Amino acid sequence: MNPIRIRSLSFLAFALAGTALVAQESTGQIVGTVKTRAGEPLAGVEVRFAAPTLQGVRTVVTDASGAFRAPLLPPGTYTLTTAKGGFVGGRAEGVVLGLGQVLRQDLLMAPVQVAEKTVEVIAAAASVDKSDVKTSTNISSEMMDVLPRFTRGMDTAALLAPGVALNGTMGNRVQMRGAPTTGNRWLLNGTDIADNVFANTDGRTYYVDDSVAESQIISSPVNAKFGGFLGGIINAITKSGGNEFTGIFRANISRNSWSAIAPLGMRPNSTARPNPGTDDLNRNYTLWVGGPILKDKLWFAASTKLDPSQSTPNNLNDVTGLQTGDSPASARGAGYVPATTGMPFNITSSNQFYELKLTYAINENHSVELAGNRNVTDQRNRFYVASPDPTTLVPQRNENSYYTAAYRGLLGNSLTLEARYAKKHQLLAAGADPAQGDPIRARYSNGSYYIFQNGIFDKTDGGDNRDIKTYTAGITWFSPRTFLGTHTVEAGFELLRQDRQAANAQSPTGRQFLVWGRNADGTYRVAGLSTSATAFSQNYVLLYSVDKGVAKTDTDGYYLNDTLAINDHWQVMGGLRFDKTKAADTLGSQTVSSNATSPRFQVRWDPKGNQAWLFTASWARYAGKLNDSFTNRFTRAGNPISESYGWAGAANNAAPYAVVTNLANWSVSAATLRSYSGPLSRFADTNTKAPINDETSFAVRHTYTDGSYINLTYTKRTGKHFFNDFYTIGDEVQVPLIYSTGMKQVYAERWATDDRLTRDYNSFEVDFLSRFNEKWSLGGNYTLASLQGNSEGSEGNNPPVSGDVIGDFESVHASRGRDFTFYAPYGYLSGDVKHRARIYLNYVNKSSQGALFNASLMFNYTGGSPYSLTRDLYFEAYDDALAAGSTIASQYASYGTYNRYYGPRGIGRFNDIYNFDLKLGTEIPVWRKVRYFVELTVFNVFNHWQLSTFSTTNVSGSSLATTNPLAGYQVQNLTQAGVAGGNATGWGTYGYSDYVGGRSMAFSTGIKW
Repeated sequence: MNPIRIRSLSFLAFALAGTALVAQESTGQIVGTVKTRAGEPLAGVEVRFAAPTLQGVRTVVTDASGAFRAPLLPPGTYTLTTAKGGFVGGRAEGVVLGLGQVLRQDLLMAPVQVAEKTVEVIAAAASVDKSDVKTSTNISSEMMDVLPRFTRGMDTAALLAPGVALNGTMGNRVQMRGAPTTGNRWLLNGTDIADNVFANTDGRTYYVDDSVAESQIISSPVNAKFGGFLGGIINAITKSGGNEFTGIFRANISRNSWSAIAPLGMRPNSTARPNPGTDDLNRNYTLWVGGPILKDKLWFAASTKLDPSQSTPNNLNDVTGLQTGDSPASARGAGYVPATTGMPFNITSSNQFYELKLTYAINENHSVELAGNRNVTDQRNRFYVASPDPTTLVPQRNENSYYTAAYRGLLGNSLTLEARYAKKHQLLAAGADPAQGDPIRARYSNGSYYIFQNGIFDKTDGGDNRDIKTYTAGITWFSPRTFLGTHTVEAGFELLRQDRQAANAQSPTGRQFLVWGRNADGTYRVAGLSTSATAFSQNYVLLYSVDKGVAKTDTDGYYLNDTLAINDHWQVMGGLRFDKTKAADTLGSQTVSSNATSPRFQVRWDPKGNQAWLFTASWARYAGKLNDSFTNRFTRAGNPISESYGWAGAANNAAPYAVVTNLANWSVSAATLRSYSGPLSRFADTNTKAPINDETSFAVRHTYTDGSYINLTYTKRTGKHFFNDFYTIGDEVQVPLIYSTGMKQVYAERWATDDRLTRDYNSFEVDFLSRFNEKWSLGGNYTLASLQGNSEGSEGNNPPVSGDVIGDFESVHASRGRDFTFYAPYGYLSGDVKHRARIYLNYVNKSSQGALFNASLMFNYTGGSPYSLTRDLYFEAYDDALAAGSTIASQYASYGTYNRYYGPRGIGRFNDIYNFDLKLGTEIPVWRKVRYFVELTVFNVFNHWQLSTFSTTNVSGSSLATTNPLAGYQVQNLTQAGVAGGNATGWGTYGYSDYVGGRSMAFSTGIKW
């Protein structure tokens, strides 16, 4: 007798699959129906699931309608077999289940008397089931082996998905469907690993590239179990090992001389161009191993980085020939020039990295997982502040670690339970030794301050600790089929505990002294108000107060989601999520309280009932989580209080170190306070709303019988409830001084939800995969998008917290007839990328002897970013504060200009860019299961240089004048500066840094077993 076999696809068929629901964060499920060839459903059939990633064998039994469901399966390549008395067992091989997917694999069986005459039955391949309710893209490790991408960071995987782009305003961070870059979730093995403040990561400080099994980019997480985001979710899992010992040793190698040098453009004297003679060999090594401790029961996976210590050359500042920096210039003397001025030194860096994962199968239906890592990078001779003095170089230590424990279980035939605890820890500790004394910053005749005696920060302050703890649990119930259809009901909770402990000491001794200069004999020049106003502004002591307490941001999320399959043609989904956030300062006092309700709806129509065509309409509300960049602003975590005071008495042009650092020689009193900075003047509306995105989407998907597909998706998002800061003339508060008695009056900084801030996103996406045969495939995506609004929000700030000129002394603008079109017009935001495409052609050929050759050519197209016509004009806040009788009118002078727009925001656009990347790879059997591999990645293989940006310099004119500022926008004319043939300046000029492209290469080689 011959089993009935279904031929399924290789990994290429589903490496970029869309519209998938993550029922769990680290597993997937396979559903289907067992029928006879005549189409009759078969009840009571045992369906067995086996895969290299599955411990043991999973068995389920079909119901009266012949349907089966196997939830909580680890992603991998499965073989399905069936068994029932009187029937020949069916078989489906190569069924590739992706992370978070619900995959449909129907099976055929035949009675014994019929099947004996049958050699083989070929049925349709597996396809993503229509019960998957969200849009996502899966990138497997096998896919990353083929595509021309040199690293496997979570951000690298994310950029292979439609609707994802880089926002250059915030350091090229990932932006998903137009949301702020701080609005994404980054999950590794169910652990939130994003930075607490910047809400971003590439993930590679937590794993070795080869340990990643699969990444999933969820651009529309419609299911209500997902929360705490405005953009999307990047979800990755690491490999778990298996019943056979496997491993990968990899060496990544690149060299500067393998990269092309950009054209000089119109600025041939540009110093930004790298020295073509520099030819450093860049290399790093990684090792990943996995295997059984107890076969089918306990598996392990472990990895490490074997990077050599790095040494980066640098130089201390050279102060040769400079004078002291006192005023007037005629009073200056020879400046101090230490023997170390301009001295070369090396910044050294060493790294220790370990990663471990254990998976234990209690039995066929219950398993537990433990995973974690530790990554420590130690640096020496960090050069934070300009100095000719090597004693100011300081050490820095970075720690990144996480650990997680998870349980997954089947509680009967129709109920599953998942629970997880996870913790991410970050530490940045850097600074000088307090025993080395007070740092002094001396001004020189070039206007710069150079630090002596000691460096900045304090290595003993405990560092900046950023932790996120996650507690999650969820149950899923699969209802029996009734006349109303079948329900998949999910309910659960997610508790986030974000802690930040950061003294952020700016000096090792709590003090910094800034003086007028340092004499050739090593003494200092210092003066105060009795000398001149200039002296008072340039000579002062900064006194700091820090708090080592813990600021907390706690979020509790609860969800209920129901997916109802009415029949083979119609499906509806409804979900509701509730999130509540409370933040507290280092003393435990509440600073912010916010809650949000997020409804989700979807309707899906399958006209043929076979998933060949799916039409989907969705509406969802997504509520972002409150990151520490916002909640910590009102606490002393990371926000030291600083007070500055002037020099007391007459000028001293030969003050020794002990005199300068004696506080008795400084006028430390409320009357002579120069400046104050700290969080005590910041206030948040205690009922601030969480920012939200309302999304409407329509999608059409067609899946072909060979697994090829095409998705067409339209998405509209409207952002609301953004945070904003408010300043008002006359809104002033008293804050207590720490180093002198009394109070200081400052203007208040108030934060609240401001629905006048807008962010609107519209896109059309095409996502496709076409399989020509078993070796060739063509796939990728294209996105046509528009991102408009009147506020950049957090994108241009450090730390990234929303805040806009809207709300800042609005009465000043209003009294002069200036509305939003002057200073906050609506238009294209900086993150607008009109066109973006990633299209690849892959070839994979595996010989019968086990040798493998693969090649991939990828076309990358990115639309140019917008720019606006702006210039700084005088802002009258100081004038109005003075007229209102404010006693601190001088503080308002810090808002001395405003950014005037001429025309709408984003009136112009820089050039689009495109290129082709190529990757060639091969694996050759060496001995038994040991294989040697080599990969060559060539970026911009055709060496196509393109002018990406250019100067948009304007005429500054009299922008600071109180009367008759230039009314119109005037570009700066093209001029030649310096020697003949020197750097051109003005509108439209360009140089080395404005080009993108140029060929570069990287090798990766090693062994696999």
